[in-house]
Amino acid sequence: NYGNALAALGEDARATGHLEAALALKPDWPQGCYNLALIHDKTARSGTAVRLLRRAIALRPKYIEALRALAHIVGKRNRPNIALALLEQARQAAPDDAATRFHLGNVYQARQDYPAAIEHYREAIRIDPSVPEIYTNLGSVLLATGEVEESIAVLQKAIELRPDFIFAYNNLGNALISVDRHEEAAAAYAAAVRHDPNFAVGHINLGNVLRGLGRFDDAVAALKRGIALSPKTADAHNNLGLVLQAQNRHDEAITAFRNALAAEPGHLETTNNLAISYQAKGAFGEAIKLY
Repeated sequence: NYGNALAALGEDARATGHLEAALALKPDWPQGCYNLALIHDKTARSGTAVRLLRRAIALRPKYIEALRALAHIVGKRNRPNIALALLEQARQAAPDDAATRFHLGNVYQARQDYPAAIEHYREAIRIDPSVPEIYTNLGSVLLATGEVEESIAVLQKAIELRPDFIFAYNNLGNALISVDRHEEAAAAYAAAVRHDPNFAVGHINLGNVLRGLGRFDDAVAALKRGIALSPKTADAHNNLGLVLQAQNRHDEAITAFRNALAAEPGHLETTNNLAISYQAKGAFGEAIKLY
């Protein structure tokens, strides 16, 4: 309807008005409740969204989209048991719905119940093998459980399905690092930031692996780019300091370590690194204060 069209165009206020008017005329319209709930959730009015979704489900108990949306909201409120109950209700209503299985996998992954997460992700892929996000999440869980080679294969499948999927490239890089395939990991992270130059985590991970490969100038460039995009990431500042330290650029390293400590005060490793750079440039008094 017109309200949905307005919502699709981002005109949330007008869409809300039209949907509210429609529901006033037809209060037993579950789709209207659902559509209006999505707008309220998007505009940070989750309490109203919850009430509308519960109303939609009361009107249509097997409304799986509403059940999934409500599970998503209560999950964000750190109520995973309720989210699981809603998703199980959706699964029972539609056993062959891949999206419900995917969301169940996500909840179990967040709870670190990896066997259950893997089961639901695999079932989601069986139902619909064309969704790259499912492979990416499955790959992350497989990596967490030590199934590295399968994780790599699954993440490569995600990239095959969606060649610009930055999170799949990033997760693939993580998996490759875990088996010391650092050059391939660097290529995966580089692909991630090539597809999205504003992907801070990708730049930082690329910088870290380049540091391990001894490609210090490239590592500095990547870490600086990541820090520019995410300036409060303490590890990135610390790792930048370590690269600069390895290049005997101790004044710059000191600045990097101090930035790391500003982001994470009192961090012992960073404090020690800072002392080493002070000592290396002959500022023994400053170094002693830190040891």
